[in-house]
This record gives sequence, structure tokens and C-alpha cells, in this order.
Amino acid sequence: MSLHVVTPVIESRVLSHLAKKKVYLKLDNCQPSGSFKLRGVGTACQRAVERGAVHLIASSGGNAGLAVACSAQKLGVPATVFVPESTPQYMRTRLEIEGVTVKVSGKVWLEAHQAALNFMESKTGENIAYIPPFDHPDIVDGNASAIAELHEQIEQPDLVVVAVGGGGYFSGIAHGLEKYGWESTKILTMETHGANKLEQSVKTGKRVTLSSINTVARSLGASAVSETAFSYAQKFDIHASSVSDAEALDACIRFANDHKFLVEPACGATLAPIYAGKLKEILGEDYDNINSICLMICGGWMTDIPSGARETFSSLYT
Repeated sequence: MSLHVVTPVIESRVLSHLAKKKVYLKLDNCQPSGSFKLRGVGTACQRAVERGAVHLIASSGGNAGLAVACSAQKLGVPATVFVPESTPQYMRTRLEIEGVTVKVSGKVWLEAHQAALNFMESKTGENIAYIPPFDHPDIVDGNASAIAELHEQIEQPDLVVVAVGGGGYFSGIAHGLEKYGWESTKILTMETHGANKLEQSVKTGKRVTLSSINTVARSLGASAVSETAFSYAQKFDIHASSVSDAEALDACIRFANDHKFLVEPACGATLAPIYAGKLKEILGEDYDNINSICLMICGGWMTDIPSGARETFSSLYT
């Protein structure tokens, strides 16, 4: 039995009106962990336990760590999640609610990752499984379940739009399109300007590693996409683009107003081509041949409403 749930697909009347095309929303923000990560990471956790793992280890300050935490709770095994100092307190608290041990180590994810590996080495003799955040065959296979569901929910879309961090969701989408016979569906990958490693990789024809990351969309903050993601990008001849942080944030706000879902800036990058009126510019000659679009609404847990905003929100109800 899968740890993730089948998420709904709805047609967005507002976005369909703006795009002048039929626009669907695949609401993976409705997963129990708050993001699509439960699909792939959950699959990896489940298969690790089936292979005998009695303890799960992860290094993630965001959605992947939360997916491991939710999975461990459902599977009945302990988990330890290493997070960098940059991980917001609300995310650390949310991880602890799931019953995992949270260890803070290093200023950035790479340092937390190394701490997780060192921890595993110290536990020799124990069957411990490290669950990577995005680059593993089990994760790609699990993320492909989104397309398996779409296959039963809507007619084949002409275009799928997906945000890219490390590339696990995109790889799963591409794998799913192949697996379920929707290879003719085009893919648009979206990033923010300060984390556009796949856009640069597609333009140069080689896998690019960013020297720095500068974006509010923390979930997109991988310095390079996986080899698997880059391979799929070449195979599918994708459209790869990016938007500014301001455009991603504006899309989040407008989406909250239009659909009453609070999503994170990474997901705002998926929404921005339509809200910012850039879809035709991005797709070029393909634009006129596309009539239906599915936006992969990846998640919303890397957002938090500060206490100072309560007054503003309260005014909406009075």
C-alpha cells in the first residue's frame, strides 16, 4: 500500500481564462506531508524498510525531510533528519511533531548531508537506510505515480508544467509520461532566475553546477540537477525557463486569492508563466499547438505566515 494519497485534479477557471487554454491543477500540495515528495521519498522509505532497514536517515531542511518523517511514522520505524542552520524553526518543529530526531548541523545542506553520512558510519552493524532527497531510482519511480493518476483523471494534456529543484519530480513526470504512453505531452520546467541550473544546462547542452544560489524559493536551491534529470531533459527536448522571485511570489499571492491554497515560491514558479503572461514567449512556436495544460502544484510547506500578518488576515473576516 502506498504511503502517498491520490490527489485531486481540478480545472482552474481563472488560469484557463488568463491562458486562453484549458488549465488543470494537479494538487500535490494535498499530500499528507504537504508536498509531492511523499510520492518518491515515501516509495524509497517503504522499499528500504521492506529490504530490512530499521532506521531511516535523511538530510533535508525542507519537504524531503518532512516526507521521510511522515513515512517513518507510518512505517513504524525511527528516523533521524539532519538539517542545516538555515532551516526555519517552523519546519524543525513540524519535523519533531512527526516524532523524528532532528539534528542541526552545518550552515548549508551539503554540510548537513555529510553529517548524516558520518552518523551512518558510526552505526556500523545496524541496518540503516539513507534516503536521498531527489536522486534515486525508487524516488523517480514513486514520483511517476502522479502521471499514473492523471492518466485516470483527465484526458492527455498537451503540456505539463513542473518546478525543478534537484529534478526528482521532473524525472518522475518524464518517466511517467513514457510509462503510460503520453510521450507526446510536452514538458515545461520552471525555476527562478537565482536557481536556474536546468535552464542553463539545456541552453549550453551540458549539466551546469551553479556557483551560488540566490532565490527566495528555497525548495529550488540545488546547485545542479541530477544526471537522471539532465538525461530526461535531453531526451524529451523540453522547454526550460525561469522567472524572477518577484514573479514567483506574485503568482503565489494571486493563486491564494483565486484558489485559496497557500503554496511556496517554488510552486509560484510553476504558476508564474500564466500569471505573468509569459507563456507564449516561453513556448514560442509550440504555443499555438497547445490547448490543454496541467500545472503540477508541488507543495506549500516551505511557507509560513508570520504572526505580524495576523492583523491583516483578521481584517478579511470582519
